[in-house]
Amino acid sequence: MAPLFRQSTCGSPEGKHNDIKGCQKQLVQQLMSHIQESPGPPTRKLIARCLATLFSVGDTFLLFDTVNKCNDILKNKDDSPSFLPTRLAAICCVGTMYEKLGRMMGRSYEETVHILIRSLRNGESQTRIEIMLTLEKVCAGMGSAISNVHKDIYKAARHCLIDRVMAVRCAATRCLLEMLNHAPFLYMTELESLATLCFRGFDGSNYEVRCAVAKFLGALIAMTQQHQPSGKTSQQQQQQQKGLKTVSLDEALGILMGGFLRGGVGFLKGTGEIIKGSSGVNREVRVGVTHNDMGEEHDKLFQRLVNYMEQANEKQINVLKSEVAKIKSEIKTEIAEIKNIVDEESKKQKDLQEKQQNIQVRLTRVEVLAKKNNIIFGLKQEGENLLDYIINQLNLLLGISLNSLHINNLYTIGNKQENSPVLVQFTTYLTKLNVLKQCKKLKVNDEKFTAAELENLGCEVEVDNNKGDTEESTESRNTNNAPATPIIKQNDIETKTRGNTTEEHEIRNTKVVKKRKFVTTLADATQHTTKPTTRNAANKRKTNAENSLGSPRSAIAIVLAYVTFVQILGSVWLEKNMKTFLNHILYLVANPKAASSHVDAVYSRKCINFILRSVFGKMLGEKAQTSACKDIAQTIVKEMNSIDFNPENAKEFNQETLYSQHLLVCALQEIGSLVLSLGTTAHDLITDQSLNFIDVTISVLIHPCQAARLAAAWCLRCICIAVPSQISPLIDRCVSGIEQYRTSPEAISGYSSALAAVLGGVKLSPLGVPHMKGKIIFNTAEELLRSASQNSRLSLNRTHAGGLLPRMLLLWRNSFPRSAKELESEKARGDIFTWQVTLEGRAGALSAMHSFLQNCPELINEDTTRRLLTPIESALAMLMNISGVLKTYGQQLKAPAAMVRLRLCETLLLLHPQSYENSFTHLLRMLVAEFTLTENPANTTTSQLRTVCHADDSVILGTWLQETDHRTIEDQMEPNRRADGEHLQPNSAAGSGALEHDPCCLYHQVQSGELIPGPLPLGVAVIDISVLLFGQIFPRVTNKHRVQMLDHFAECIKLVRSTRQEAVQMNVFTALLSGLKGLTETKVTLNQEDVKKSAVNLIIGALTSSNPVLRCAAGEAPELAQTSFDRLKSARDVASRTGHSLALGCLHKYVGGMGSSQHLNTSVSILLALAQDQTSPIVQVWSLHALALIIDSGGPMFRGYVEPSLSLALKLLLNVPQSYIDVHQCIGKVLSALITTIGPELQGNTPSICTARSSLLCACAIMQDHQDPLVQAEATGCLQQLHLFAPRHVNLSSLVPTLCRTLSSNHLLLRKAAISCLRQLAQREAREVCEHAMTLASESRDNNTVEGLVITETGLPGVFFSMLDTETDAGLIKDIHETIISMLQVLAADNLSQWLGLCKDVLTVATDTNNEDRVSLNTNDGEENDGEVDDDQAEFHAEEDASHPAVQPRWPTRVFAAECVRKNYSSV
Repeated sequence: MAPLFRQSTCGSPEGKHNDIKGCQKQLVQQLMSHIQESPGPPTRKLIARCLATLFSVGDTFLLFDTVNKCNDILKNKDDSPSFLPTRLAAICCVGTMYEKLGRMMGRSYEETVHILIRSLRNGESQTRIEIMLTLEKVCAGMGSAISNVHKDIYKAARHCLIDRVMAVRCAATRCLLEMLNHAPFLYMTELESLATLCFRGFDGSNYEVRCAVAKFLGALIAMTQQHQPSGKTSQQQQQQQKGLKTVSLDEALGILMGGFLRGGVGFLKGTGEIIKGSSGVNREVRVGVTHNDMGEEHDKLFQRLVNYMEQANEKQINVLKSEVAKIKSEIKTEIAEIKNIVDEESKKQKDLQEKQQNIQVRLTRVEVLAKKNNIIFGLKQEGENLLDYIINQLNLLLGISLNSLHINNLYTIGNKQENSPVLVQFTTYLTKLNVLKQCKKLKVNDEKFTAAELENLGCEVEVDNNKGDTEESTESRNTNNAPATPIIKQNDIETKTRGNTTEEHEIRNTKVVKKRKFVTTLADATQHTTKPTTRNAANKRKTNAENSLGSPRSAIAIVLAYVTFVQILGSVWLEKNMKTFLNHILYLVANPKAASSHVDAVYSRKCINFILRSVFGKMLGEKAQTSACKDIAQTIVKEMNSIDFNPENAKEFNQETLYSQHLLVCALQEIGSLVLSLGTTAHDLITDQSLNFIDVTISVLIHPCQAARLAAAWCLRCICIAVPSQISPLIDRCVSGIEQYRTSPEAISGYSSALAAVLGGVKLSPLGVPHMKGKIIFNTAEELLRSASQNSRLSLNRTHAGGLLPRMLLLWRNSFPRSAKELESEKARGDIFTWQVTLEGRAGALSAMHSFLQNCPELINEDTTRRLLTPIESALAMLMNISGVLKTYGQQLKAPAAMVRLRLCETLLLLHPQSYENSFTHLLRMLVAEFTLTENPANTTTSQLRTVCHADDSVILGTWLQETDHRTIEDQMEPNRRADGEHLQPNSAAGSGALEHDPCCLYHQVQSGELIPGPLPLGVAVIDISVLLFGQIFPRVTNKHRVQMLDHFAECIKLVRSTRQEAVQMNVFTALLSGLKGLTETKVTLNQEDVKKSAVNLIIGALTSSNPVLRCAAGEAPELAQTSFDRLKSARDVASRTGHSLALGCLHKYVGGMGSSQHLNTSVSILLALAQDQTSPIVQVWSLHALALIIDSGGPMFRGYVEPSLSLALKLLLNVPQSYIDVHQCIGKVLSALITTIGPELQGNTPSICTARSSLLCACAIMQDHQDPLVQAEATGCLQQLHLFAPRHVNLSSLVPTLCRTLSSNHLLLRKAAISCLRQLAQREAREVCEHAMTLASESRDNNTVEGLVITETGLPGVFFSMLDTETDAGLIKDIHETIISMLQVLAADNLSQWLGLCKDVLTVATDTNNEDRVSLNTNDGEENDGEVDDDQAEFHAEEDASHPAVQPRWPTRVFAAECVRKNYSSV
C-alpha cells in the first residue's frame, strides 16, 4: 500500500507537469503491473485513482493504450477465481478514468460499454456490482455525449435492478440515478415502466436497497415536475417537447399511490420475490385459475373454460382479438339457449353435453392461434371492478394470489358485462406456469353432483367414508361445519382474515356460500402438471397462511420515495402545493386497501405519519407549519361533518367511518407534533377565533371509533405542553363534557381520555394546576364509577373512565373481593357482561395503583405498601381462580383478563419483591404460563430481547436500525438486514404499536426517542411484563424452585415443534436472561450443580439453533467454555460455529480478563481461525464480533494478541468484498477495541507502536473510503479514539473537512458519529477545528444529497445552529449543544462580536419569507464580502437555489441561542 500512496501523492494535481511527464510512462507501467497482481477492493480503487490523476495532470498519450489494455483484460474469458481480482481491478480503473477525465476519453466509450454489458451476462455478483458502478461513472463523466448508448446501459440496469444479490440492485440504482441527469427519456417515455420496475426491486429488499431504490424513484417522479413546459421556453425546446406526454402532479402522485396500495388484500401485500434467476424465492400470485375441459351445470355453471396460450408478437395479438370477436355472438347465443334448456328437465343433461362439445370445438381454433400466456375463463361479475373482483374472489376462495403487475390486460368476450368469459393476458409465459404450479387440486364434496359429473368437470372425487349415515346426520355435519368448499376449509378462511372484525368474517363466510358454484366449476389445473402430494399441499397451505399479511417492504420504500420526491422539489414547491399534497397523503391512509386489517391500518398510519413528519416537520419554517396546521384542521372539520351521528343511520356510514378514522388519527397526531415543535409560538394558532383550533380537536372526542378519540386526546395533551395556559380551561371543558354527554358512551370515553391526557401533560408544566381542579376530577371519576351500574350500555365506558382516576386506597380495596368466599359467590352469579365490567374496573384500579407508585414515591412507606398489598393479593387470587369462568365464556373475556394480568404485573414491578414473597408460588405459575404460551394458541413473542442482550450485539440482532432516521417505519420489517438472508423478528408485533392498545399511555411519560406513544398489542405487552417480573423474582427463590422452572422450560420446548417452538424458546431465553441479570444485580450466584446442569441443558441446544436470534440469546447464558472449544474444533455447520463463537465472546465479556485468562489463548486462536473462513461471511461476522467482545474485556491481558488481531483486520479489509457490509462493520469494532487496548501507548515511538499506529490509520482510511454509512461511522469512531490517545498523529486538516461533509449525510448514524467526533475535537482544539471547517467554503463538492451543507462566514457554529432546526434525535441535539458551548467557551473571549452577531441572527427571526426582509447575518463592515461569500456558497453547494431556502430558526433553537448569549456574558 505504501508505494501506491506515494504514487498518489506524486500524481496529485499540485505536482508539476514536467515532473510528472518525465516519469509518467514508468508510473503507468507500475500501476498496470499492480492490476495483474490480484489487488483487493481498496487497492484497486487506489490504483484507479492514481491512473486517473496521472492522465488528468500529465499527458494523455498513453491514455488510450491503457484503456485498451483494460478492455483486453475484460475480454479475457478466464473464469477462474484467481483471475477475478484482476478483472475487477480493470473494470474499476476504466470507470474511474471515465469519471475523472470525462470527454477526454473520446469515442472509446462505445467499445468499453459494450464489453461491460456483455460481461454482465455471465459475471458473478462482484463483477456485476463493479460493472454497474463503472457504468455510473461513465455516465457521470461523459454526460449527454454518450446518448447513443444510454438505452443499452438502461436495459442492462433494468435487469440488475431486480437481481437476486442486494448489492447489485444498489449499484444498478446508482447508475440509473446518474442517468436521470443526462437521459430525459427515463422520465418521459419510460416513466411507468421504470416505476413498475422499482416496485419489483422492493420485493425481498434489505434496508440499503429500499433506501437506494426509493431515492431513485423519488428523483424520477420529481423530474416530471421539475421539467414541466413553461411559457418562457425557447422555440427549439418547444419543438423537442412537442409530442411528449407531460405528467401532472396528480398523475405523479398517483404512481406512488399505486405502489403504496398495491396488493389486493392490503397495501402490505407485496408482489412477492419476483427476481429472475432466483429459484428459491417465493412468489406471491394474486390471480390464479386452473386448466380444465369445458364444464357447465345449471344457469350459473357455465363457461368455466381455461385454455393455455402463448404470446408471440403483436400480430398474433391482433389475430387473437379478431378470432375471439368472431365467436362472441356465437357464445352469447349458446348461453341463451342453455338458459332456455334449463327449464326443460328431460332434455337438460343431453343438451348441456352437446353445447359443451360444440363450444369446445369452436374454442379449439382459438387455442391454436392464440398465445400460451393467456387464459380464458368464465365468471359471474357482481357489479364491481373486473380485475378487483377476480383478484378478491380467487384469493379468498382458492387461497391463491397474483400480483397485478403479472397481468398485461383483460378482455371481456361478449357484449354483456356480466356472465361473460374473460381473457386474462399475462405478462410472461413463465408467470402463467408459476400460477398453475401454485393452484390447488379442486376437491368437491357436493351431493348435487354425481361422481361421473365431477369427473367430467375435471374435479377430484373425494370418497365419503360416512356414506351410510342417515340424512339427518348429513345435515347435522353441514350445520356444525362451515359450508364445504372445494378448495379451502373454514379454518383456512379464518387464517386469511386475521385481524378482521367478526362482522367482516361473517360477511366473508356468506360470500363463500354464495360463490360455491363459482369455485366448483373451476376445473383441475393439473391435467398437464404433476399432482401435488399431501405433504406438498400442506406446505402450500402453510406458505399461503404465512404470507397472508404480505410484506411491508414496498410500502416502506414508497414512503421513502414520497419524502425524497418532496425534498428534491423543495420547501417553496411544498408551500405552493401544500393542500394538494396534504389531501393526497391523508386520504391515502383512508383507502380501504391501506387498512384491510388492524395491523395493516397501524402500519399504514405509521407510514403516513413518517411522511408528514419528514416533510412538514423538517422542511417547513414555523409560519408554513402554522399554515399546515390550519389546512389539516380544515380536513378534520370536513371529515367530522361527513359523519352522521344518528343511531338509525349508523350502519349506512359504518364502513366509511371505519376507514376515515385512520385519516383523523394521522391528522391529529401530526397537529400535535407540529404544536409541540412550535412551542409557545403556537399560542396565536390556538387562540385564533376564525379557526377554533381547540374546538375542532374536541369535536373528534365523540367519534364512533376509539382510535380517533385517543388521537384527539393526545393532541390536546400536546397543546397543553406547548401552551400551559390551556390546561385549566381544557380540564373544565372535559369535566363539563362528561356531565353534558353522560348518556353517550363514545363521549364519556372520549372526554375521559382527554382529561387523562391533559393531566399527563400537567407534570411537564412548571406551573401545574390549582388544587381544586384535582378535587373536581376525583369527584367526577368517583361519580362515573358509582353510576356505572345504572345503564348497562354505558357501564364499560364509565368503568374504564373512572378507573383512570379513582379515589385512592378505599376505592382500590373495594374493587376486589375481600375473601375467598366472596370470590366463589362472585363466580357463581356473574354473567359474561358483568364479568367484562368487573374485569375492566379492576384493571383500572390496578392501573391507578401503578400510577400512584410511579409518580408518588415519597408517599410510599411500610403502611401504604401493606394497604396496597391487600387488593393486589386479591387480584392475584382472582386470576388464579377464574380459569373456569374463562373457559365458560370463551374468547370474550380473554382480553379483559389479560389486561388485569398486565396491570397486576406492572404494579408488582414497582414494589420490592420481598413485600410479596408469600405470593411467589402463585405468581411464578402465572408468569411462566404466560411466556411459555401454555394457554395462548398464538405464537406470540416478547419484545424484550433487545434489552436483555448486550448493546454491542446490534450487528447480530440488526438493532442498528433503531439508530436510523427510518426506525419508526423499519420496525414493521420482520427481516432486518442480514448477510445470510435469515429473518430476524424482534417481536411478533414489531412496529404495530398504537394508542388504542393501551389508553393509559395518554398520561404516562413518553419513552425517550418517541414523539407519540406506541404501546404494543396486549398479547405482547403481557408477555413483556411477565418476563421483566420473572427477572425480579427468579434470584429470590430457592435453588429447588429454580431447578423445577428450568426443567419445566425444557419440557415446554420439547412439547412443541417448528415455529411455535421457536416462539416458546425466544420467550424462555429472554426470561432466563432477565433472571440471570437479576442474579447479577443481587450478587447471587448459581452455586448448586443441579441448577447449573439444568441451565446448561436448556442452553446447549439453542446454541446450534437455525434461528440466529436464539443463538444470540443462548450465547449470553452461563459458562460453557470447554463445551464450546470441543464443538468448534469439530463442527463444520454454520449454526454451531456461530453460536459457540458468540458463547466464547460472552464468557470473556461477563467474566472479565482476569477471570477468563486461562481460556484467552484458546479462544483467540479459534476465533482468529474462524474469522479467516471466507467461504462463510456469517461465520466471519460472528467470530469477529466475539473477538471484539474478548478484546474489550481483556484489557492488559490481551496485549500479547494485538499484533495478530490487527494483522487479521488489515488482511480482511484488503481482501473481503465491500458488499459484505456486516464483515467490515465487525472489523471496525475489532479495530476500535484494539485502540482501546493499546491506549495511551499509541503516543510512543517504538517500532512496534509506530507500526501499529500506521496500520490503524491505514485501516481507518480504508473504512472511510467505504460506500456504506455503517462502516464509515465505525471509521469515524476509530479516528475519534485515536485522537483521544494520540492527538498529534491525527491529521485534522483532512479529518475535519471530511466530518463537515458528513454533517449533510442522509444517514443518522453517520451524522451522530461526526458530531460526536467534532464535540471531542472542539473540547481540545476548537480554534483549529473552526479554521479547517472554513476551508470548505471555497471548495467544490460532488454530493448527491437532497439537502446539502452551506458554510457561510458564520463558520461551523452557524452550521450547528442550522442543524438544530432539522434534527430530531435527542442524543444528537444534545451533542450539538455541547459542541457549540465548547466552542463558545474557547472562542468567545476573542470573537465576542461575532458570537453575539450569530446569536442575534438566530434570535431575530424575520416575519416575512422574502430575502430582503430577513435580518442580515453580517455586521455593516462585512457587506463588502457579501459577493465573495455568495460565490463561495455557490461553488461549495451548487444545488442551492430559491427552491430550497434555509429553514428559519425555530423556537427551541432560539431558546438555546438565548442561553448562549447568557454564557457569552458570563465567560467575559
